[in-house]
Amino acid sequence: MSASRELAHLAHVVLTSHGPKATTAASAAVAARAATAARAGSAARAGKAAGTTSSRSIAAIKGKAGGKAGGKPLTRKVELRSGALGDQRRAWGDRSGTFAAPGQRWSDALSVAAPLTLARYSPIASSIAGDGAYLRAMFGSLAWLLPGLSFVTMASFGVATDGFRTPLPLWAFCAVLFAGLFDAGIGFTATIGALLACIALGSFFSLAGFTMVVMLAALWCGLPVMVGKVRVYLRDAPNDVASWYRRLGDITIGSLLCGYLGFKFIGILTGPNNSFAGIHSNAHDIGWWLVFATALKYLITTLASHGYPERMQTCTSDEVPTRSRHVELFSLVGRGTAAFVVFVAFLGFNWMVLTLLALYLIDVILPDVIKPTDAHPAVRFFVPQNLGKIFTLTLVSACATIALKSHVDSTYHLVIDALFIVMVVAIINNAAAARWSPRELNRPSILYIGGFALAALTILQLSDHLIKA
Repeated sequence: MSASRELAHLAHVVLTSHGPKATTAASAAVAARAATAARAGSAARAGKAAGTTSSRSIAAIKGKAGGKAGGKPLTRKVELRSGALGDQRRAWGDRSGTFAAPGQRWSDALSVAAPLTLARYSPIASSIAGDGAYLRAMFGSLAWLLPGLSFVTMASFGVATDGFRTPLPLWAFCAVLFAGLFDAGIGFTATIGALLACIALGSFFSLAGFTMVVMLAALWCGLPVMVGKVRVYLRDAPNDVASWYRRLGDITIGSLLCGYLGFKFIGILTGPNNSFAGIHSNAHDIGWWLVFATALKYLITTLASHGYPERMQTCTSDEVPTRSRHVELFSLVGRGTAAFVVFVAFLGFNWMVLTLLALYLIDVILPDVIKPTDAHPAVRFFVPQNLGKIFTLTLVSACATIALKSHVDSTYHLVIDALFIVMVVAIINNAAAARWSPRELNRPSILYIGGFALAALTILQLSDHLIKA
C-alpha cells in the first residue's frame, strides 16, 4: 500500500510538469502503481511472514496456535486484516431481526468460506471478499444485493457511455466509490461490469482505456483494502483507555489516508477522450468526502463489534488456511505475469520493465525465504511497519527526487529512478521485518506520544509540508 501511495505522488509530480515525456512518465507511474497495488499487502508482508499477523492475534486470544513463536504461518498472507474479535458475549444486535432475511444460513456460510477459499489462491481477492463481513453480520443476506446491483449498473453505464468514451455522471461514479468503500465487493463487481463493457465496445484496448480500468479498480475496490492494511476495520469494542486510543488512531489515520489516496488517484484519472475530466476536477472535494465516509465505516464496524459480537463471530473466521507448493508457484507465476503485462503495456519491452519485474518478484519471494531469528531483539523496535513504513518510504521518495533532480534531465527518468529507489528500500525493509519480526512498545506513555508524533509527521509529509520534492 505504501508503494502505491508513493507512486501516486510520483505520478502527480509528472502530471504537474511539462517535459516532453510527461505523459509517458505518468503512464509508467500508473503502470507501476497497478502492479504494486495488486500486492497491496507487501507493506505488512514481512511482519506477517514472521508470524505477527492479526489473524494470529485472533488465534492467540481464542487459544488456537497460529504457528510457533517467531515462525511463519502456513499460508502466504490473508490480506484482510482485523483486530482481535474474541468477544464471546451476546448483545442487543444479536437478538434483533436485522439479519434474519431469507438465505441467512447461506449468507453466513459464504461470508466465512469465500475469504478462506480465495486466500489459498489470491490474497487480494480474499481481502475483497471479506471486507463486507460486518455488513453481512448486521443485515444477513440483504448485504449481497448491492454487489449484484453495482455490476448491472456499471455494465449499463459502460454501454450507455460507449465504453466510457463519453462522461460518466459524477453521481454514479461517487455512488460506486462510496459504496465500495463500505464493502470492497461492491466496488469489485462494479469494476467487472465496467471492464466487460469496455472490452465489448473496444475502449479497453487502448492505453487510455486500460489505464482507466486500472484506476477505477484501485478506487472502487482497492482503497478499502489498502487502508485496511494500515489501520484495521474490525476490532473488539473498546473497553479501556488503550483500546479507545487505538480505535481513535484507526479512525483518524485511516480516514485521512483514504482521503489522500482517493484525491491522488482521482487526480490522475482521465479515460478515453478525457471523459473523466469532470470527475477529475472534483478530486479535492471527493477526497474530503472520503475522509468522512471512512470515519463512518470505522464507527459502523465498531458498532457491529459492540452490538453484534456473536454475529461477527459467525460471519468471520480466525482460521489460517494452508497453501500447497503448486498453488504457491501458480500464484507467483500469475502475479509475475500480470505485473509484466502491465509494465509492458505502458513502458514497452525494455530493460526497465525487466528490472521492475525483478524487483517485484524479489519483494514477493524474499520475505518468505528468510528465516526469522530471536537474536538481537532490540532491532525489532527499529524496523518500520504500517504507518512507520509509509512515513519512511515517503521520506525516501522525497529525498531521492530532490537528489536526482540535478542529475536527471527528463521527468520520465526522474520518475523511474525514484521509483527504483523506493522499491529497493521497501525490499530491504520487508527483509528486515521478516528476519527480526517487528514489535510494538508495551509502554503506554511512549506508545501514545510516539504514535501521535508519527501520525502528525506522516500527515505533514503526505501533504508536502515537511520535505517537498
